[in-house]
Amino acid sequence: MVLVPQRFRHLGGSGLWLDAGSQRCSVTGSHFTDLSGAGVMVGGIGDPAQDNASLFTAANTVSGNTIVNVSQEYHGTAALIVGYATGTTLSHNLIANVSYSGPLVHKFPRSAAVVLTFAGRDLAVLGLGRAVLRRQ
Repeated sequence: MVLVPQRFRHLGGSGLWLDAGSQRCSVTGSHFTDLSGAGVMVGGIGDPAQDNASLFTAANTVSGNTIVNVSQEYHGTAALIVGYATGTTLSHNLIANVSYSGPLVHKFPRSAAVVLTFAGRDLAVLGLGRAVLRRQ
């Protein structure tokens, strides 16, 4: 699935969640602003030892998006979250004016390395999760 550029704004929760079983999805060129929760979430929060390959969250890309003024109500929510997922690419996302953290990447037994690049300002990245982080 390819999500054409969209605007996600003025929402009472998160902007977009690629939940368990999302595979080969691309979210590119979208704008996420004035959200109560996270801008983008990738992966489920259920059982990471899932044996059914069709339920794996795999090979998704979140690239070239603008994620600003999110987590306005749920202040402990990161702007961009990766849960139980493998082969996820996060690249060239602008993350700014967030109350808690920019990207938050969980590392679980079946997770592959996440390639993460972002441009940001006014971030309070707390070092939670594990990722390869290159600031550009």
